[in-house]
Amino acid sequence: MFSSTKHSHTYNNNINFNNYKMKTTNAIEDALKEKASAEISKVVENFIQDIQTNIIDKYRTSGYYYDLRERWGEDSRKIHVKAAHVDSVLKRMLAEAYLDRMVQCKSAELIKKLSLDI
Repeated sequence: MFSSTKHSHTYNNNINFNNYKMKTTNAIEDALKEKASAEISKVVENFIQDIQTNIIDKYRTSGYYYDLRERWGEDSRKIHVKAAHVDSVLKRMLAEAYLDRMVQCKSAELIKKLSLDI
């Protein structure tokens, strides 16, 4: 039933398991990245909603843009970000800082759940 070669294993119906494994592994990694990205999005959405509810709505104010700067004071360099873009800026920043580590942790959790020795 199996014919084994040095580089691949195939059934008699010509399924290349190395190729299948790579596609499956990539699909699992993509799904874990998607799940981690969704977690980041949820954190940012909650943060933006808290600003909307607890500051903008409560105090009947609106902000057209925010100044991102390292510290208080006039001498600090400012970066202007439109309020409508804060969510995408935060999502990108958090993904760049944390997404890889989140995927690593999720992969370890999945391996542990499946009782795999890797």
